[in-house]
Formats: sequence, structure tokens, C-alpha cells
Amino acid sequence: MKTIAFLCLSSCIALIVQAKITGELARDDNWEFLLLAQFWPGSSCVYFRDQGCAISPDVKGWTIHGLWPSREGSQQPEFCNKSMPFNYTEIEVLQEQLDSYWPYYNKSGARTELWEHEWNKHGTCAYVLPAISGELKYFSTTLKLYHTLNIYDTLSGAGIVPTGDKLYHLSDVFTAVKGAYGTIPQIECYYAEGKHYLDQVWLCYDKTLSLQDCPKPSHSTYRHLRSQDNYVQKTELNIYFESEKPSQEGTVQVSKSHSYFVDCPKNEMVYYIPVPQN
Repeated sequence: MKTIAFLCLSSCIALIVQAKITGELARDDNWEFLLLAQFWPGSSCVYFRDQGCAISPDVKGWTIHGLWPSREGSQQPEFCNKSMPFNYTEIEVLQEQLDSYWPYYNKSGARTELWEHEWNKHGTCAYVLPAISGELKYFSTTLKLYHTLNIYDTLSGAGIVPTGDKLYHLSDVFTAVKGAYGTIPQIECYYAEGKHYLDQVWLCYDKTLSLQDCPKPSHSTYRHLRSQDNYVQKTELNIYFESEKPSQEGTVQVSKSHSYFVDCPKNEMVYYIPVPQN
């Protein structure tokens, strides 16, 4: 009997130790897909207009916001494991790439602030997938995915180029990105001082790191949005797909609207402003 009790106690201790190692503080690491978010630096500088915006000469186009484990229609898992804090030395080998493709634009902030935030909030939830388990893998894999995309060239090819005096239709942005990558993206806008700006483009990946359609966002899915200081209720824009195009008689075959836009204006018109030169 003593032997059985000892074995039970040993098993319990082993489970506790294992939980500590793998992250007993992991609140919720169950997720369905990954969302790769990219910033437009011009809009980022509007966001950091009070703190000051710092843009390196190495920044040439859209840059990385983060890679986010996500679930359709519900809150993303966040800050899953406090026992895995950010350690800059683990990704120091990627410094040059991170400065160019994953910079932080807040002039008043630390150079590593965005990386630390993204790892603690999202990277600690991604460790269940071997390809992105651990800090170095998380950042290096995100960079690899980013380098397979070129949002700037995609939009330019559709006649959507940064300018300070022209408004663009969000449906044109959506169509350009969808056409280039063959999957449904999500678009995020930023509102400030009476204007809406094209701020972020999000593309989604399955657990094999292959592109997939992004689901329609819910109101509660992305509460980290930068527009919270001037939050504009997400509106439904009428984006119709091939099976839903209006017939020759002008009626829609499938009377259903889809929204893949967050914090965007109902009239679909946004500014896509140039990147300021420091």
C-alpha cells in the first residue's frame, strides 16, 4: 500500500513539474489558424503623431505587425505562458532583418518593444506548432512568410499607390490582394482627425503554413486594434464573390453581404498616404 501511495505521489509531482516546464500558466493555447498582420508605415506615423515617428531608410514597404494564433469567431488566445518571457539574445541573429521588416515606429519607444509585445502576447501561444515553437522559430518563420508576400507591389499593380490627396475604394484593395494570393484577406483601417486610413492587411495560414481564406472577423476577435482611441464601429461592406455577382437583370443571386473589414468606413473610401521621410 505504501508503495502504491508513493507511486501516486511521484506521478502527481511529475505532472506538476511537467506542467511547469510546458507552461502551467498557459491559459488558452488552442487555436485554428495563423494570421499574419502587416502595417503600412504611413498610417503608423499618423498613429504615433504625438510620440513622434521613426522610420529607418531601410524600410521600403509594408512591414510586419505580428503572427497571431487565432480562432474563427472568438477571442484570440493571448499571453499564454508567462514562464516564457521575451529574451532578445535569442533573436539577435535576426537583428538586421527585424530592423528592416519588423520595426517599431514609436520614436519614444524602445527598439525591441514591438518584438517583446508580439512574443509575449502571441508567440507564447504558438509554441504548440513545431515550426514556430520557441522565440527564434517564431520570428524567423514569420519573416519567411513575410518574404513570400509583397503587398506594396500588389497594390501598385492595381493602380493603388500612396498619395496624400486621393481616396481609394476598400473593395479595390480587397480585390487586388485576393487576386494576387488567391485567398480572402482582412483589411484594417485607422481613424484619426476625421480621416480613415488604410492601416493593415491580414493574411491567414493553416497549420501547415499554407495560405487559407481568412474568416469574417467578429466584433470581439481583435480587441488589440490601434483605433480604440477613436473607435469606429465595424461596418458591413458589400463584397460579392463569383457566385454572388449580380445577374444581367441586376439582382444578386445570393443576397448575402460579407465583411472582411475592421474599423473601416461605410463609404469604403480611405487614404493610403506616403511614408514620411525623416
